[in-house]
Amino acid sequence: MNKKILLIDDSKTQLKTLKIMFNRAGFDVETACDGIEGYQKIFETAPDVIVSDIMMPNLNGYQFCRLIKDNPITKDIPIILLTVLEQKIDKFWSKKSGADVFLLKSAEIENIVATIEDLIKKKPISEEHKEKIKTQSYSTGLIQAELNQILDNSLMRSSLLNEFRLLAMHLENNSAIAKNLFDLLSSVLNFDLSLLILNTPGLSEKEVFASGCLNLADSYIKKAVEKSITGIFGPNTSYTLKTVYENWCGIEKLDDKIFQNSYIHPIKYENETIGAICFFGRQDKDIENQKLFYVVLKEIDLLITIQTLYAQNKYLSLTDSLTGLFNRRYLMEMLEREYSRSKRYKTDLGLALIDIDFFKKINDTYGHQAGDFMLKEITSIIKKMLRKSDIIFRYGGEEVLIILPETNKEKSFVPLERIRKLIEKTDFKYKDTIIKTSVSIGITDTKQETLTLEMLIEQADKAMYHAKQTGRNKVIIYDE
Repeated sequence: MNKKILLIDDSKTQLKTLKIMFNRAGFDVETACDGIEGYQKIFETAPDVIVSDIMMPNLNGYQFCRLIKDNPITKDIPIILLTVLEQKIDKFWSKKSGADVFLLKSAEIENIVATIEDLIKKKPISEEHKEKIKTQSYSTGLIQAELNQILDNSLMRSSLLNEFRLLAMHLENNSAIAKNLFDLLSSVLNFDLSLLILNTPGLSEKEVFASGCLNLADSYIKKAVEKSITGIFGPNTSYTLKTVYENWCGIEKLDDKIFQNSYIHPIKYENETIGAICFFGRQDKDIENQKLFYVVLKEIDLLITIQTLYAQNKYLSLTDSLTGLFNRRYLMEMLEREYSRSKRYKTDLGLALIDIDFFKKINDTYGHQAGDFMLKEITSIIKKMLRKSDIIFRYGGEEVLIILPETNKEKSFVPLERIRKLIEKTDFKYKDTIIKTSVSIGITDTKQETLTLEMLIEQADKAMYHAKQTGRNKVIIYDE
């Protein structure tokens, strides 16, 4: 049986000429004079391939392609746009409209025929599917309504994508990203509870933001968070519920119907899970099949990927590559912020400077790789022994500086003395060698009203230097 071509062109001369040529090449040819007639004939003839002009009245070739590709019954029929238009923009719009091939009418007929045969071979339409196509029919009014729906969806998608682009303005602030994202999601999707989970570089815990249109008790939010976190990152993953948006007033008498319909979507970049967006709803909430749902998911993927890359770049620019501690470049910014906060709220602010004793000797005896190993091990101990609110910096070669918010120098002594004792007792195993070392620590605080930031660092340095001068392996509190 010969393969069937549906040929569409508003020029009767072109239509007749091409029909003769395609008949001679062994094809059965059905013809139509414009896009609307062509669309109707698809359901009468069930062609193997469609060859259409672009410039036609009522329904042009781009609109015609879009109609075919948006209809699940006809979307697999291959389409060739055969035209006199030869600008790059014409080829671009042909591809965007869904055409499989863009050809110029000036091409040799042998090349056109070869392209048609190749396309039919690559995208065959089964006889069973052809019979299914023939069971449908479309009036002119229905075709126009379907085209209007496509245009409306295109406008909606375009508007939605623009809204997501605006969200990228908040890359520096996770809370602002979450709030603005939830505002957008609540305007286009129907859900009872949504969670945004971020695996932020530099933070040990996942950040979780929540929003919804129900008044939920904390227990319900916690249950949704733990279900999502466990499913994505595994059990016992630590997290912080940063912000809950909307009007949560703690209604306890809600059953588990809110969790009957859920959609948990991990966000990945280069095989690493960088976050997730999760939706929860009752049984009557059809979450997954909502209009533009998967368009929204793709845009969230892109937004969180951009946000993560931005956070990673910022984190790397502010941290030391060897120890993972904040670097000296970031020190003055953080110190100024904490110093201003302590003055504003009249709270204490402690500062400590730690120096590894005889570090040069370690490098000279065991090599610089051993020195790097010791520095990483010791800074790891310091990080584990301090509070999450304490901010740690690599200040110099083997020096570590610590900002201790809401802590005076006397209170700072206790955790720093524990650190000193633990380092002194630890056997650091480098390859097959045990290395012993100690640290000298100087502490000060902001009790003096006239103290500047430079003076604060200088006092910690003087206290630490005094510790080294008086025997090392000790904690000294600055005292004028």
